[in-house]
Amino acid sequence: MAKTKRTNDSRRKASKKFPAGESTPAERVVWLLETVWGGNRSAMAQDVGCGHSVLVKIAAGSQGPGRRVLTAIAAHPKVNPAWLLGGEGEPMLAPSPHAPADGWPVPICRRLLPSSPEKNRSLWSGETFPTAGAFYRPTRYWYEVQKSDPIASDPTSKIDMGDLLLMETDSGWRTDHDQVDGKIGAVRIPDDENARVGLGRVIYDPGSADESGYFGVDTFASGVDPKDLVKEIVVREYDDGRLEVTRGLPRHVEERGGKKSSRRVSQTRLGRSTRQIRLEDIIAVCVMMVRR
Repeated sequence: MAKTKRTNDSRRKASKKFPAGESTPAERVVWLLETVWGGNRSAMAQDVGCGHSVLVKIAAGSQGPGRRVLTAIAAHPKVNPAWLLGGEGEPMLAPSPHAPADGWPVPICRRLLPSSPEKNRSLWSGETFPTAGAFYRPTRYWYEVQKSDPIASDPTSKIDMGDLLLMETDSGWRTDHDQVDGKIGAVRIPDDENARVGLGRVIYDPGSADESGYFGVDTFASGVDPKDLVKEIVVREYDDGRLEVTRGLPRHVEERGGKKSSRRVSQTRLGRSTRQIRLEDIIAVCVMMVRR
């Protein structure tokens, strides 16, 4: 009798209108748990590849879903990542026909697209490359890395000319700052007179109590202009008259909108071009790389 009651409770929860707008990621995860998996935490954990105990805590309200859990659930072929991550649109993707044996064909582009693939069909190369159903989205395309991309000649990037990058253009993937931190992305390069979109590694610095957080992009282009670097020297004077002089990390000075701003630049990035960007400058995020 108790089992029947729990089943009915799950159905009542699942029949509720899906949370949207002001809902939290945790509420959306719980809705998916009850609706798609009928409240079966073990089945959901197995299907999306996350820990059962994590789902138990999320369902109980004692823990929020972290980046890894959200990424795992968003990759499920039934789930709309824009809804899960940002509350936009419908929670479920439209049912697809039976997947081809070789995977879903995704268009290859040799230019980074300024928006979704569907809006830029004229820029498709005419070639496709298959992807598994769990990674297929109509908002994704393969970008073939070109010789002219600075990332291809940088040994630290581990990306070579001819590699295929699966680019996600849905803005829902960029609502979580941690979701894009450290990822390769198609980024609108600041201060570029042609509003060029290039490849770069996105960096998010959460800031501190005194400084607000910011996004930056490492474009893998060599050469930070020395005139844009300032040395930071700190002098401490103690009560006994002693002076202590320390040299801090250099700061990179940038001018945006007529105002100058500076931020610290690590020693490992002195030889590379790093620029500050806005969240809306991130056009797409790479979710997978394939070497052919």
